[in-house]
Amino acid sequence: MDNIGREAQEMVGLLEEKQKLLSKKINIKVEKNLKFNELCDLTTRDDMNSIAEEWEIGKCSKLKKKDYADVIKEALTKKLRDRLLKTDKSVIDVLKHMVDNEGYVKSKELLNLNTEAIFYLKNSGIIFLGKENDEAITMIPNDIIEDIRNIIEDKNFVSEIEEQDIILRATRGVLYYVGIVEVTALREYLTKILDMDISVDNLKSIIKENEKIHHEIKFLSELDEVGEYEFVANSKLSNPVKMLYSQNANNCGYKAFTREQLIEAGQPNFSEWYNEHTALYNYIVKNYGLSDVEGKMLVAAVINGLKDGSTIEQTMEVLNSCFNFEANKERKEVEDIVIKMQGATRVWALRGYTPLEAGETKTKTKTVVKNQKIGRNEKCPCGSGKKYKKCCGIR
Repeated sequence: MDNIGREAQEMVGLLEEKQKLLSKKINIKVEKNLKFNELCDLTTRDDMNSIAEEWEIGKCSKLKKKDYADVIKEALTKKLRDRLLKTDKSVIDVLKHMVDNEGYVKSKELLNLNTEAIFYLKNSGIIFLGKENDEAITMIPNDIIEDIRNIIEDKNFVSEIEEQDIILRATRGVLYYVGIVEVTALREYLTKILDMDISVDNLKSIIKENEKIHHEIKFLSELDEVGEYEFVANSKLSNPVKMLYSQNANNCGYKAFTREQLIEAGQPNFSEWYNEHTALYNYIVKNYGLSDVEGKMLVAAVINGLKDGSTIEQTMEVLNSCFNFEANKERKEVEDIVIKMQGATRVWALRGYTPLEAGETKTKTKTVVKNQKIGRNEKCPCGSGKKYKKCCGIR
């Protein structure tokens, strides 16, 4: 496997983009040792309302800003440990760097850390962005630094956050391979693969919090035509209901990946490339003058499309719009490469199997499946974790 797509984002001026984000819409002047209510006083009422909403506080329109800030701070400090336990290592790394620098750093010093984690902390009122002498500053209110320090340096907290981070990475890895999965089925799958005791409620809470941070996964609780089931989906999935029907129609169980595979696939910008994928990259870079980065990004887009269910015809239409194939031979060469790519890509409709693997599996088990009768109280073969009578047996 060649993961040459993983570094594509960093190679497209990522540090410059981060710097723009950290400097965007920062117009408050700050200085060291400002307290929470002093920083709130420098922001707008709307900003305070957004922070209050994050901590499940209703709008306090009749309160003065200082009193409103005190209400928010009380809720923040009371719930801070539990909230941080639902996050991941990227958030804690930002806080650790901030605390090590007394809660006051130049924003450019954070460029090598996760930008999404920084903005999650900003939106929660745990850190503030401002300027000092026209230089972007990121700071923690002086009166909550010790609360944060005590939390992130606690051995029990460190152990718990490491465990949560593994669960989150593995969850992102599962969704990279299967696209969408029912929550209880995900819990059973992770419990088995990770050999960890994971409750459904804890899994749901950390997934919902992670959705605010990285936006790579979605928690879906109300899907038309599906009923009361709750699902977790890859954010790139275009049509969750259609994909669920495709998965059930193909009747493939979830492919068993190793712990290491899931955690690796859960890393940011992961892209699984085999020789078949590299062949398309080599062809378009050689024949159409694409740069290294452009080639990687286009192949990654083709892979995502195939995973999501794009047909060969649809994929070729996209590629033709990019390159305007002038000869049938040229189009045929690219199409042959795409066909091989599809066979080697782990598509979501097959729950992590490649079309080639799924074909071999069906061939080996065809006779058994044909004669097998599923009991109403047995687990549904679709992998939901529900009884057959309450899942596919309904249809």
